[in-house]
Amino acid sequence: MNKSRRTYAEITFLLIVAAGLIVLTIFLSALQNGYAIQRQSRNSSDKLEVARHRISGYAAEVDLDIETYRLFCQSKLDVIAFFLDENPDYGDRLGVLASQWGLENVYLFSGDGQVVYSSTSSVPDDVYSLAEDMNPITSNGRYYLASRLADGRVVAGSINVQNEIAHISEMRSLPFALSDIKVGAGGFIFCVNTASGIIEYYPSISMTGISASESGIPESALEDGFSGYITLDGQRHYAMTVDIGGDLALVAVVPEDEMSQSVRPAVTLCVAAFAIVMLLITLYASMLKRQDEASDADEKRVVHLGNGLYFNKTLAGKVKNIVVMGVVVMFMLAYYSQSLVILSRQFVLSQSKAEEIVDILAKNDERLARILKEYSDEYAQRAYNIAFTINEDPRLLSDDKLETLCERAQVTSIYAFDENGKTDATSSPFKDFALSDDPTSQSYPFWQVVKGYQELLVQDARLDDTAQHNYFQYIGVRRMDKKGMIQLCLSPKRIQTAVRTTDTDYVLGNIAAENDGFIFAVDEETGKFISYPNEKYISRDAREYGLGESALTDGYYGYQTVDARHLFVVSTEYDGAIVCLATPTEAIFDHRFEVALIVTLASFIMSLMLMSILTLSRKVEKAGDGKKTQGETQAKFFQMVMPGGTSKWVQSAFSRWSTVNSAWGSLSPEMKLQKVIFLIIGALAIIVTCAVTFARGKLETWPLIDFILDGRWDKTPDIFSFTYIIIIVTRIFVYTWIARRVIVFLTKTFGARSETIGRLVDNFIKYVALIAVLFYALVIFGIDTTALMTSAGILTLIVGLGAQSLISDILAGIFIVFEGEFRVGDIVTIDGWSGTVMEIGIRTTKIASRGQDIKILNNSSISGVVNMTKQYSYASVTVGIDYGESLERVEGILAQELPDIKKRLPAIIDGPFYKGVSQLADSSVNITVVAQCRENDRAQLARDLNREIKLMFDRRGINIPFPQVVVNRPRE
Repeated sequence: MNKSRRTYAEITFLLIVAAGLIVLTIFLSALQNGYAIQRQSRNSSDKLEVARHRISGYAAEVDLDIETYRLFCQSKLDVIAFFLDENPDYGDRLGVLASQWGLENVYLFSGDGQVVYSSTSSVPDDVYSLAEDMNPITSNGRYYLASRLADGRVVAGSINVQNEIAHISEMRSLPFALSDIKVGAGGFIFCVNTASGIIEYYPSISMTGISASESGIPESALEDGFSGYITLDGQRHYAMTVDIGGDLALVAVVPEDEMSQSVRPAVTLCVAAFAIVMLLITLYASMLKRQDEASDADEKRVVHLGNGLYFNKTLAGKVKNIVVMGVVVMFMLAYYSQSLVILSRQFVLSQSKAEEIVDILAKNDERLARILKEYSDEYAQRAYNIAFTINEDPRLLSDDKLETLCERAQVTSIYAFDENGKTDATSSPFKDFALSDDPTSQSYPFWQVVKGYQELLVQDARLDDTAQHNYFQYIGVRRMDKKGMIQLCLSPKRIQTAVRTTDTDYVLGNIAAENDGFIFAVDEETGKFISYPNEKYISRDAREYGLGESALTDGYYGYQTVDARHLFVVSTEYDGAIVCLATPTEAIFDHRFEVALIVTLASFIMSLMLMSILTLSRKVEKAGDGKKTQGETQAKFFQMVMPGGTSKWVQSAFSRWSTVNSAWGSLSPEMKLQKVIFLIIGALAIIVTCAVTFARGKLETWPLIDFILDGRWDKTPDIFSFTYIIIIVTRIFVYTWIARRVIVFLTKTFGARSETIGRLVDNFIKYVALIAVLFYALVIFGIDTTALMTSAGILTLIVGLGAQSLISDILAGIFIVFEGEFRVGDIVTIDGWSGTVMEIGIRTTKIASRGQDIKILNNSSISGVVNMTKQYSYASVTVGIDYGESLERVEGILAQELPDIKKRLPAIIDGPFYKGVSQLADSSVNITVVAQCRENDRAQLARDLNREIKLMFDRRGINIPFPQVVVNRPRE
């Protein structure tokens, strides 16, 4: 193949790779976008369902709260009616009693509808109708209610309920239900009236109340079940719509940029890995092609497939291995990069959701505190009211009348304590109850009221220990008739109704988590579930169901197995509880395997295309002439035939310890490929090292990296540990490489002593780096190295005497491999035994002689190794000639005959060469002839050269003398 054709093939390789990159990028982008839309559709659907549930649920809660509050207000009129039943002639002070009970105005009607008493100068018409039909009326922020007395009279009154109406309006409002629902990390939900096209709710006030069409929202986007892209405020969003009835539609939107953040990195990493692998295969194929053109192999390597098409099976065999390895590496890189990108995206979502949960719980606590205060104040006022009522009519201090008063006032029980803390009267079945003298008792603080030190004491409402979690509350107020206390025991249904939507379990159950996740809470002190989607787990120890201790800490991120479910858990501490956001790993990593498989399949197809271009041709390529220059005869890398018949590329022994870099032209294709891979890995290592060193804390879109580098994850074998080890190994690699380059520079600059010290330091750095990486990896994987070393020390002590040689063999084998004294395929001489290294095992080394005999040596006994691994050796023979022979004649004959000997002996690579007189022996002049050959052929070639020289000397009449002894007799 001429140069132009070779260049054309290489350009074809590159064009195929470039086309593959473009196609793969387009296909992966479309695929990942499809998966992202599919995932976001599921998440948006979950958020819309929560929004729908909130709107309908809050409306139902409001209706229940309104009814409960109406009954609470009705109880005021009922108590006044009961009091008037007991005191029929009380009419003149009715206004005072009504004012005490929180009525703005009060009216008393006779049985025939005549006004008996009015706190105002005129009676509104609505009150007359109220007295007739007893139906409550709401007007101008007031409730108008009535209660009928036993004698047929009716007492009516008005109560200011503006605060309650404001509370109801808040709970009925769309912002209350939708404002804290996030879609993804930066999305939200807004509401549109489909009949009028007006936006009823939008996070931005400027958008609320305007027409949807004016804001750029197409009419089709308001139809139930819509999903697609719309433009809001000049930015594209992915939207999903659901009709909730009442001419209202909810639209969940998430910015397109946020969705692309999960697509672009994944596509970029996969395409980059694909490009690197394909370019390496292309480079290797090109180098193989060049080598094949220069080789002198026979044409048996080419198979004719017909129709003028030829297949180079030798090249195919070589490329096949690198293609298989490349495809495997491609799958591993694609799978890992997908995992890292997906997990990084989940990390961002989890951080955002954790912040959202804390914000929701904080707002919920504020609302709960406000509700409890409002209701506690109301019930405290009710305690004053009852105390005032009893003071107005002491006859009510009887058990039966207190029971009626409890029923009318909607309290659980009433206690009247005297100045000694004992019960005077009560509606409770516990008639003889007395305040405790134990400071830890729940009733002890009420002594302050009984003794007159305190006017009022309102204990916080508490949850009882029943499964219903009912609230109970005690309120005490000083008696007005004498020293003592009137105490109310409340089961405040109004509080239970109002705070039902503030219950932790209710709140957490109404927060939708991405990717089929859910939220649960664990008591920080006891470790028991406070909230869980499955109610049977509540009040049970979370650790019994697999939750680890590490997950019960604030700021935890990691993997946990809870109730046999593998979850990615993010923990946040809030008010004595650990709130956990749990996402099933199968939902996080869905489609990861499919994407990796698709990328791998694409790389496999591309590799086959490259192989076909490389190995198929229209004619048999002419082999090279096989000529080699003198400089090429001792290459640093060469092929060696193993005793088993396989061929391997090996490096000459001398070049392994040389500080001079090998020339590119002296490398085999495999060695060149290794060097390129090393350079790529080195470049990536430098980039990673610089990134984690200088960009740490600045990677806003990759906070996962900071999390990994901070070591805030469980020390177990997972992606966090694996990624951390990769980062650490790359940093150690870079630092070690820099240090070793400096040492090489210094050893070249200074003398021999620096060479000695430099090589010693270089070996020391290699050992320290290897040991550091090994032990650090063990620590990262959660293995206690201290305990491991201790155990190893004890084990060594136990088996020391019996296994001393075994340990020595293992250690010696490790050092042989690490130092590179010899490798598999090397030709060595050990203790006079020469052969090829077949295997370097844990305990022994196996060496095959030229006769296929195998010698097995214990590693610890190997010493005095002569490594003869080089591409070509010299077979040397020494022959003696008679002193009487003409040396000039013999040298002339050798010059004529030696070229013919080369033709007869194919093992000769170069030569034979006459090297002159090596010795003037006792009976002969010894001359030396050498020939270049492969090391494996050296011994046999020496024997063949002896034979050829003997035959040549016989033909030319050159005498080879035998040893002679000359005896001189002295003269007598």
